[in-house]
Amino acid sequence: MAEHHWDIRRQLGHGPFPETVECPADGAEMVLVPEGSFTMGITQEELAQIYMLDQRRTSVFATEIPARTVHVESYYIDRYPVTNAKDCKRS
Repeated sequence: MAEHHWDIRRQLGHGPFPETVECPADGAEMVLVPEGSFTMGITQEELAQIYMLDQRRTSVFATEIPARTVHVESYYIDRYPVTNAKDCKRS
């Protein structure tokens, strides 16, 4: 079975991207997440607060240190979550 690669930048060209697109592979509606920066992770102080509220030291939260600024390019993501549940209904 051949793998198909959808190059949306080539398909849409230059200029502003539309707010929504339809994925050619499955027809799913996708929404634009604009490029920008965000803070990924937590500070040492936030970790201490999590430990205090949770009443235990779970190591999984320690992997979120240090908080840092990350820049991402624009991308599209499915509007609705994907599931393999048999009786899942959209609301």
